[in-house]
Amino acid sequence: MDLQENISRIKTIMEIEEDTNRISNILHSVFDDKLSSITATNDGENYVFFYLNDKLVFDKNYWGMLWIRDCDIYSNLLSYSRLLSIPEEEIKFKLIDYLNKKYSDVVGERPIRKIDEEYCDEW
Repeated sequence: MDLQENISRIKTIMEIEEDTNRISNILHSVFDDKLSSITATNDGENYVFFYLNDKLVFDKNYWGMLWIRDCDIYSNLLSYSRLLSIPEEEIKFKLIDYLNKKYSDVVGERPIRKIDEEYCDEW
């Protein structure tokens, strides 16, 4: 491989990382906009309830499973996968990361690990 090929590969890798950072920043802004009014409470047993205007939107159990209770909000967040041309799994991963960081004081030592959208599948 010659020098030009190496330079080209490095540029491609850098562009991918820049795109990933851009997408992360966009999603963070979306989450801030859509979820800024959420309040989170811990029952003392590592079970966390996330409320938006006194309506339960998510809850997390001891093992780190995040249960979706408001399918409209969740579907709206997932719709950004089409707008940003990224897989829904990436949105889910970013949402987990966002909630764990923003509500770290309430989530505690048992962070969110997985999302269960079974409740929304019943619709």
